[in-house]
This record gives sequence, structure tokens and C-alpha cells, in this order.
Amino acid sequence: MSSELAQRPPESRPWRAAARETPCGKHASDLERDCARRLRRRPVASAVAAVGALALLPAVALAAASMHAPSTAAIGSRITVRAGRLDAGRYTLVLAIETRVVDDTVTSCFARVGSSRISVAGRVTITGKLPTRLACYQGGRGPNLGHFNVRPGRYVLSLGVFMPPAGFAYNKSFVKRPIRLTG
Repeated sequence: MSSELAQRPPESRPWRAAARETPCGKHASDLERDCARRLRRRPVASAVAAVGALALLPAVALAAASMHAPSTAAIGSRITVRAGRLDAGRYTLVLAIETRVVDDTVTSCFARVGSSRISVAGRVTITGKLPTRLACYQGGRGPNLGHFNVRPGRYVLSLGVFMPPAGFAYNKSFVKRPIRLTG
């Protein structure tokens, strides 16, 4: 059988032609054949790497901070919010709403819910009464624009390390959840 292959012209030996066309070189020496085999294995190696990367995604997703809060509550009622996987710090829970006025400036209105708590082992629980009035600022850290009486509607609960007058620390955990307030 090997004598038949030796008598055939090189064009009838497709593996030889494939070896010549690889980026390993023009001639099919033993070293170049090894190179061609490695090149053929690369799709398998990249598939294994892709599966390994997908396996790491849940670990990355688990590293993010999480917050459990009610999705609906009455204005002025008491709520309890639990958060986990937090960086060390003193966390504050805030009820907020953001509105845009006619000239496209952003007005942020917010008020604290409960008192600030220090995270212990990456967890914090804050219980407090939902406010009936929110203090409003222009552009987050701008001048105080007065107060906004809370009405039924959609708001946001934000949990983070508070930095006065109207912001959160950029290098600490921050979580927000929507909440619908009823009358």
C-alpha cells in the first residue's frame, strides 16, 4: 500500500499539499508537520478556553453587590432593606427621584431612609420610615432648590456610602432598586 502512495504524484496526496500550504513553511519536514498539527489543534484549544471563560462568568456576577428591598410600599411606611457582598463602609439608604426641567437641567430630589449603618462581613440591614418630603438639588451637587412632597409613583432606593451634599463614594459598593410608592 505504501508503494502505491509513493508512486502517485504529489497532487494526489492531499495531506502533503495541506502541509505545504500551512504557515509553517513550504516543505513538509517532521518539524513542519508538528507545526501543522499544532495549528489544527488551535480551534480545540480556543473552544476549551471559551468554555473556561464562560465558567468564570458566574463567579464575576456573584462578586457584585446585591440588595433585597420591597418593590411596592406605602408613603410613610417602614421598610427593611438587606444588602450583601458590600465593600467595607458606612452605608446610607436613600429614596430618590430625578426630574428634568424645561431648560434640560437635572434636578435630583432625595431623602434618607433610616440611619446609616456600618457593613459587617459585607452585609448591612437598614430599617426606616419612607419620607414624605424630598430635598431637591440642581445637578446633584448644585444649590438646594427646596422640597418635593412625595406622591404615589415610581422612585429609586439607592444604597451606598454617602458623601454630602448629594452623592455617593465612587470607590465603594453602590446598589439601586426601583420602588413604587402608593398613597
